[in-house]
Amino acid sequence: MKNIKRIDEAVGSVVERRVAADRLLKDVVKGSTSSVEGIKLSKEMAQAFLDWQKMSTYGKKYGKLPFYMLFTAAFNWGLDRYIGKDKKIKDEYKELKAKAKEMSKQQKMKAESLDEKRSSPFGEIMLDIDAAAKQVKLPMRWLKDYVKSIERMAKRNAKAFFKDYGTFTVDDWAEDMEYNFANENKTNEGFRRSREPFTFTAKEVQDAADLIAKAIARLDKVKAEVHDMEYHEGEGASFEISMDGEKYEGGSYDVRPTGEVVNVAIGNSFPNAIYAKIGDKNINQIMKNIKKFESVEVNEAAPRMKTSKETEELERIKKLVVNARKGGMGNRYGKEFDKAKNKAVVALDNMISYSKIGS
Repeated sequence: MKNIKRIDEAVGSVVERRVAADRLLKDVVKGSTSSVEGIKLSKEMAQAFLDWQKMSTYGKKYGKLPFYMLFTAAFNWGLDRYIGKDKKIKDEYKELKAKAKEMSKQQKMKAESLDEKRSSPFGEIMLDIDAAAKQVKLPMRWLKDYVKSIERMAKRNAKAFFKDYGTFTVDDWAEDMEYNFANENKTNEGFRRSREPFTFTAKEVQDAADLIAKAIARLDKVKAEVHDMEYHEGEGASFEISMDGEKYEGGSYDVRPTGEVVNVAIGNSFPNAIYAKIGDKNINQIMKNIKKFESVEVNEAAPRMKTSKETEELERIKKLVVNARKGGMGNRYGKEFDKAKNKAVVALDNMISYSKIGS
């Protein structure tokens, strides 16, 4: 019965579209308007469409289709027989036929694009994300940034991305969007999450990015480079850092309106990983900030602190916690699980630091 109801509703909506198209065509004939769904028509051409819809084989069979579909089909199915011999309407017919051809081409390209997206796992996910974006009531600007962050995650580690998100449904994505938006507004993180004006220049952002790259290069003995810089005047900026040619290995960064540069790539473990501030010049302070959030570098950069068995055990536990995944239904208590996990990671970082003192 549920399926029958849906079919009835669909048929009803189609009939309503036909009635609307008929009414709009008649309005053009009466002189009340000069266009139907954005397509400009003369009174004579509107009457030709009405005659074609009522009398032609195709028009009678498929007349319930939306007007834009009737418009593109009519030129291939005998509309010319209903336009008469007036030169003015014949010229209008030629112009409209060219417009219909272009619309058909665009519709075909759109359909092919959707088919192409559905042919790949990532394409399927993006279609689900698109559907979820239409389902939630969130700012378009924020949603665009959300999609960009998803794309960065997929590029950075495709295997882990599909493991975490490959089974997400449209409802799962919608819930994830709403949760992230609410959480980001609460903590005021990222340039896209704040209404404060972004007053920094592209050069200031570039200087801060270069300084972080130099700090990473010095700490890890690698070649670190800034790439994929995005700067939006008055709105915000972001960039990526590569390590020895491996994109995204050095982190993904957002610049807040306050000037704080945050590594969003480790946001799950450290939601407030501030590596630098716009205007910073002291590379040693940047290195200290990096060490604070990346415990591996802390261990390597502190020669006086030997790693004890207890510390090694704590680090092993921390890795288990960082990689922990919630069992059961993905969305049931998922938010609570993530909050508890973040607290546990921070607590373990403190325990690791304390365990080294005196070793």
